[in-house]
Amino acid sequence: MLKFLSLLFLLSMTTWSLSAQVDKYSAGVNGQKLDWFLYYLDNYYVDDVDIDSLTSIAVRSVAAHLDPFTVYQTKEEVEKQTNADKGYSGKAVGFSFYMLKDTAVVTYVNDKGPADLAGLKRGDQVLTINGENLTHVHYSAINTVINDREVEDFTLDILRNGFPFEVKITKALVPWPSVNSAYMMTSTIGYIKVGKFTLKTMEEFVPSLSYLKSLGMQELILDLRGNNGGVVEQAYQLADQFLSEGQLVYAEEGFNKERKEHIATAQGGWVYGKLAILQNEYTASASEVFIGALQDWDRAVVLGTTTYGKGLIQQSYKLGDGSNIRITIGRYTTPSGRALLRTRAEAEDVMLPYREALKANSLTSDLTLPDELITKSKSGRSIVAGDGGIVPDIHYIYEPEINSFQKDMNDAGLLYQFVTEYIHRERHNIMKQYTSVSGLMKDRMFEAFMLQELRKFLEQNRPFYNMPRNFPDPMIYQIKTWMASQLWHDNAYHEADNEDDRLLWRAREVMEGTMHDKLGIQYRK
Repeated sequence: MLKFLSLLFLLSMTTWSLSAQVDKYSAGVNGQKLDWFLYYLDNYYVDDVDIDSLTSIAVRSVAAHLDPFTVYQTKEEVEKQTNADKGYSGKAVGFSFYMLKDTAVVTYVNDKGPADLAGLKRGDQVLTINGENLTHVHYSAINTVINDREVEDFTLDILRNGFPFEVKITKALVPWPSVNSAYMMTSTIGYIKVGKFTLKTMEEFVPSLSYLKSLGMQELILDLRGNNGGVVEQAYQLADQFLSEGQLVYAEEGFNKERKEHIATAQGGWVYGKLAILQNEYTASASEVFIGALQDWDRAVVLGTTTYGKGLIQQSYKLGDGSNIRITIGRYTTPSGRALLRTRAEAEDVMLPYREALKANSLTSDLTLPDELITKSKSGRSIVAGDGGIVPDIHYIYEPEINSFQKDMNDAGLLYQFVTEYIHRERHNIMKQYTSVSGLMKDRMFEAFMLQELRKFLEQNRPFYNMPRNFPDPMIYQIKTWMASQLWHDNAYHEADNEDDRLLWRAREVMEGTMHDKLGIQYRK
């Protein structure tokens, strides 16, 4: 009897506990409805069901009915997002390779990644991995081995310049740089590319800026093309480098959220000096917050095409099993009060009548627009507000002609194969002759000799293809850019690629001309 009363008391307490939890259940009846639905499926459905999978489907479906940026993230996706915010691309060995005939040749090593720290270098031939001979082994088979999640440690037998030795690599998080490139374009014009905003952005940017200043930089081109955002706090700190103390960088506004303003401090490292910013349609979110602040305060000339238009504040909330729901909780506004978010439906209509005029690669302030599409900077300068996103001061679009020969050779993988074979054969001679990327890119004698070798290579591998008398310039630049990336550090790829960058050419003209004065851009003490 005593045991029965004890059990009854326990059941009653459990019922009370569940009832109390229901009372506190924020989703109320709707949440209970979903719980009961999953309970019935799990216990009574005619076939076996994967409740975990169905729950994920349900959450994804709800998120899909909200704005385009509220998303459900699995445990794996949360981990990937967290690593990206911290400045890492994930756990790996940190190198890439290409099969040159029957041998794996290292073509890329992530800076400060596991392979780099272990001593692996571009051009190394990998003969064995963990004792397994790689000769005549297919690329995919080798890739499967080094990407096996169950294997952490690797011993590689390497051949470098004819000398064999051993390299031991343990998988680790591979750094994913925020600052992709920093170098001097001319004796006074510096260039920095920020590819994403991570928790390491300022840690990487400040030394890069100081380094270029030490080389005599007087003008800076900041490239944010393709930067789709990231950690907005780092975008604020970057803006703080260019704005004066007390200037508003951006404001946060949202439902059930008090307005919060973010103000520049006196810590700027480039408050004075000419500044140009490059952007495109893939520039988004935190990048738009940054550019909007500098444009509103007349601190930079902005060149390129209109940005993506994503000015949302998002917060991730845990769902108890390692997964998250990333919810939109507010919006960012620029110092002048511009909302950055573009409504996708409106984007097709509002600026449509002006698209042709924008193709003229000219000042957007010269456009004749309705008042609702115009705003004012903090000094009263006219800025095109458009339909969201950041409209540049100088709209510049360059669409190179698609060359069928170059496309065919790339589709066949022949150009990259040629680059890898040529660099593997001539690495020592090239490195001895050239100490800089620009030296290689501008040497016409090297180019002529290299193109002779390319023609021989293509004639052997595509004997019946009707090759052009002269190779197209974009293809030549592509080949030399790939060569630079296999010869030198990460910075080399961007420096080489920029040699044929028309928007960068235009930005250089702006720096060397009077555009800053014409637009009223602030750069003098």
